[in-house]
Amino acid sequence: MKYWPLLILLFATSLLMGQTSVDGEIPGLNMYPNPVSDGTLYIRTPQAKAKQITVFDVFGAPVLQTNLRGDQLNVSALPAGVYVIRITEERKTATRKLIVK
Repeated sequence: MKYWPLLILLFATSLLMGQTSVDGEIPGLNMYPNPVSDGTLYIRTPQAKAKQITVFDVFGAPVLQTNLRGDQLNVSALPAGVYVIRITEERKTATRKLIVK
């Protein structure tokens, strides 16, 4: 189990390196609460445009994919754990750690 931090770091790095076709980070991205305990994650940006959301488990497998038109993402179906969330809005992509309790 001592290798989990290294695996997570490698996974996150591979996600970031694979994003060569985007124009950069999403300015003003606000994602809360993190950790999520009530099943609802709020994702807000100044542009408030539609977002493509992908949540990955620690092995890199997508466990949730959706298009988000509002600002509330339902993650209640995800078991407690650590995930990586990729958010894309108008050719800009952000990758963050997500904790579900």
